[in-house]
Amino acid sequence: MRPTFKYKNQEVKAGGILFFVRNRDQKFYLLRKHKNWSDIGGKTESIDNDILDTIVREVVEETNHVLLDPSHDKQQATEALRKLLDETPILEIFYNKGAKYVMLKVELPEHLYYMDNKRFGQTEETTNQDHYFSWINIVVRNKLHPRLRFHINYKNIF
Repeated sequence: MRPTFKYKNQEVKAGGILFFVRNRDQKFYLLRKHKNWSDIGGKTESIDNDILDTIVREVVEETNHVLLDPSHDKQQATEALRKLLDETPILEIFYNKGAKYVMLKVELPEHLYYMDNKRFGQTEETTNQDHYFSWINIVVRNKLHPRLRFHINYKNIF
């Protein structure tokens, strides 16, 4: 059975991260496309101790552990992502009550914008789901996953 965690006394059953970089005075968001464009994340699992465990595990899985460095294995990717989150001065956190979803908004170092997105592969290894990643600076709202498209804080997210 999937665990339920709490965020500000609200139920949480999933979480993820919306990554972005600043490039030429613009923000570019790293979005993952499965059916719609979305942040990177997923559902809680019994191995998770808290929602941060869920978020880190899901990001590592969905990026096939090569988000921050193409040479990382899963353990290295997990450690590097946790370090990045620990060193982020202020984590922006958005809660979607309908989806019971916590999303972090995290800035990545600009050099990652220039790395080839083919490193993520066309399929998530853990689930065999097809996926595609792209840096997007003009977000088309009706192309987003509903948990982003209809988010009460949409204007603060993008």
